[in-house]
Amino acid sequence: MRADRPDPMQHAPSDPIARRAFLQRMGAAIALYGATGCTRAPAEQIVPYVTQPPDVVPGRPRMYATAFVLDGYATGVLVESHEGRPTKIEGNPEHPASLGATSAFEQASVLSLYDPDRMRAPRLNGTTASFAQVFAAVRRAALARREGEGLAIVLAPSSSPTLARVLRLVRERLPSARVFFHGSRARAAHEGARMVRGRVLERRHDLRRADVVVSLDDDFLARGPACARLAHDFASRRTPNSEGGMNRLYVFEPTFSATGTMADHRVRVRAHDIAAVAARLVREISKGRLAVPDVLADAAKGVVVDALARDLVAHRGRCAILVGASQPPVVHAMAHALDELLGNVGSTVTLAPSPLLEAGEPSHDARALAAHLRSGAVHTLLVLGTNVVYASPADLELEKLVRAVETSFYLGAFADETADACTMTMPEAHFLESWGDARAFDGTVSIVQPLVAPLHGARTSLDVLSALLSPSPQEPAPSSHALVRETMRVGHGGDAGFEAAWRRALRRGVTDDAPIAPVPPGELALDRHALAAALGAVRLPPPGALEIVFPTDERVHDGRFANNAWLLELPTVVTKLTWSNAATLSSATAARLGLSDGDEVDVTYEGRTARTVAHVVPGHADDSVAITLGWGRRGGETNARGRGVNAYALLGSGEAIGAGVTVRRTGAARALAVSQPNHDLHDREHHIARKTTLAALETRRTEREKRPVALPLYQLAPADTRQWGMAIDLSLCTGCSACVVACQAENNVPTVGPDGVAKGRIMHWLRVDAYVGGDRHAPDVTLQPMLCQHCEKAPCEYVCPVDATVHSSDGLNQMVYNRCVGTRFCSNNCPYKVRRFNWFDYHQGEPDVVALVRNPDVTVRQRGVMEKCTFCVQRIREHEIAVHRGDADVPPVRTACQATCPTGAIVFGDLADKGSTVARLHADERAYGALEELGTKPRVAYLARTKNPNPEIA
Repeated sequence: MRADRPDPMQHAPSDPIARRAFLQRMGAAIALYGATGCTRAPAEQIVPYVTQPPDVVPGRPRMYATAFVLDGYATGVLVESHEGRPTKIEGNPEHPASLGATSAFEQASVLSLYDPDRMRAPRLNGTTASFAQVFAAVRRAALARREGEGLAIVLAPSSSPTLARVLRLVRERLPSARVFFHGSRARAAHEGARMVRGRVLERRHDLRRADVVVSLDDDFLARGPACARLAHDFASRRTPNSEGGMNRLYVFEPTFSATGTMADHRVRVRAHDIAAVAARLVREISKGRLAVPDVLADAAKGVVVDALARDLVAHRGRCAILVGASQPPVVHAMAHALDELLGNVGSTVTLAPSPLLEAGEPSHDARALAAHLRSGAVHTLLVLGTNVVYASPADLELEKLVRAVETSFYLGAFADETADACTMTMPEAHFLESWGDARAFDGTVSIVQPLVAPLHGARTSLDVLSALLSPSPQEPAPSSHALVRETMRVGHGGDAGFEAAWRRALRRGVTDDAPIAPVPPGELALDRHALAAALGAVRLPPPGALEIVFPTDERVHDGRFANNAWLLELPTVVTKLTWSNAATLSSATAARLGLSDGDEVDVTYEGRTARTVAHVVPGHADDSVAITLGWGRRGGETNARGRGVNAYALLGSGEAIGAGVTVRRTGAARALAVSQPNHDLHDREHHIARKTTLAALETRRTEREKRPVALPLYQLAPADTRQWGMAIDLSLCTGCSACVVACQAENNVPTVGPDGVAKGRIMHWLRVDAYVGGDRHAPDVTLQPMLCQHCEKAPCEYVCPVDATVHSSDGLNQMVYNRCVGTRFCSNNCPYKVRRFNWFDYHQGEPDVVALVRNPDVTVRQRGVMEKCTFCVQRIREHEIAVHRGDADVPPVRTACQATCPTGAIVFGDLADKGSTVARLHADERAYGALEELGTKPRVAYLARTKNPNPEIA
């Protein structure tokens, strides 16, 4: 949905890429390589299915393996395609970074493919041009001077073996050209490793072996290149019955994160003070073997930190320390020292070279790029796939520097800030339209293969660089498909068996190449003198001094997803804020500054000022203000433009944390679009979101808690069919909200915009509630996914005057849309408030190209009906048909939310099968039904959230 549409009942002009035109342009999606993947066939005009391809059955989707790349790291995905139209993304079980799961970014990426705001055509000096004209102009400018003198190329961070090979060829032909990489937040970790290890290394954690896990401002369960893998491994040790015992999690952070909600002990500290926490741990554990300034270590003196030090020592070799990307290099260096002191290297952590090209080199420093541009030595600038003008610190003045270059070219998805500053632009292909390759966090290589031909003829970075290698303008440059195949062929050792390996890689989503091997522990050495020198240089702001923090946003990242309505309307983990960012701060800091929630404020840092809204958040660190990056856009993206505040306008010197900020009220106030305004359970924890501890659970094992018995309204007939049900383990739910976006993609759930959210009209069938308990300054937050409970005695069913909500023989609470007249009696009678009324026809008036993302197996609802979770009934019926057909190896039914969950918190299945996982979980000692005392008999069982606190800490 376009959030700025004034009236959802009005038709918008038809989009130029209509369904018929789309099908005429997607010849590549119909020419398939059997079951191995798809390839781009020669361009030709076709009318679809005059002669039906023999390997395509209309109505039966096919799955193809590819890879989603973010910040240079690949995550393997499987993409569902309906007659060549990608509609849904799942995780690839064979890929080490996903293990079958995804984050919200992967789930929402398919919507970006059909974004009507995407750049449509190349432009040359402000006028529309052909691809051939722009390519010729780029080639002339880049090769105008001898050996590429005056040429600068700026790329997004990449781990692509093919890009590495092509860049090597470009440098051989144009040795004077300079190459830069822009946008990676991993630089601090690389610098920290270089500081104490002498070289750039990345720490890979195996949380399956960790009894104690420590997060130093690292939201590792929801963010980062390995977040799905880390969440999976962490969850394997997070239940009372975990093999090896339940782990324990300590989190130190300034802002409340998804990882913070999972902590057994969460300590809110300023971002600057994370260095003091790490220093105290080093001093306490090393017992004087490493020099730590007392003034630094004593700044973190406290019961929790000292008890943590003893807990880590008690679990030598079985603990893990993770550090956030926004922390300075010295904190990452101290994590290396703690690994050495605790014997973690080779057990819970290994160190390996980074898969990123030129990781840790000056080419990754935005300041080096700015200095090179400022020198006046650049006459031709190629910016490929990164919005460098927007996503850079304000003090670098990159917009001014880019505009000063004689010839500048931008390859991007949108007519954004960088496109506005360049003399030539060209649309960039979406990853579902591209050939390429990339490495995962561990170095595993994946092939990025397209599912459709580019909707607007878009190109990739490989296509642009390949044009520089062509011997003459008349000779066609190698395609990205040919470049990727050649890279794999060379790596395979020649032609023998290459085709079989290529097809296997397309089918599996990963190549046969081994991951990047870790460095043997015997080759690692810790430079203690360098660490001591770095610790001696640390200066903390004085107590009470106000700091500012610039984390990447959990919905729009660094701004690249700021036009994706699914992500814009996705509530944040704790605050439940949508469609904007804000200046978040604690209640104590707000009181000291005379601020209230919703006050408009001017935030000033290093002489730069930005206007935003104050948002008071429980559990936020005192004396700390956080503004997430990625908002305040001013490009051509309709949904992104003008929403929130641009934190890059405040960011200086590339540092993610700073001190000396001032916050002042303007006197105005603004309403924020918050999906859950009330976070208090009002002493109803036992009925809604139960909690317990591992110790308390042990004492109750002998006498099972009796559940309340309610008087039945009517008796159910015995069932002789499958009885579908769900179990959700609150101990495993991180609140990452991938399930929310997966449900939205699978079930054609519309977005309603910020005004609709503010009026309580959000349409999500699945939400993740956040309940705040205990001390409001240091609260305990419980997350609970809430969806239709499919009650056996559903209060909604017996109040519907037209019998629109009914019960199926297999236990589903169903909605008959054609009967519903919108009385909303069912919503009023639902104690869980999970039924959504479609106030408007939110799909009406959307450009035709957006309709291509819809799942054809699910009805697109019109206005005036109730809608809700159906347990993905379309998947259930598809499974039943496959079983009835006698298909071999029919997989079990998996709902969209279950399939995407990295931790396995959601389990779906047949309750009538007493041997099934879902039936076993329903019988678990922690299982309960939300508000079960009402006698609704919900089919969703929750497993009480269990914590494992340190007995030393009260």
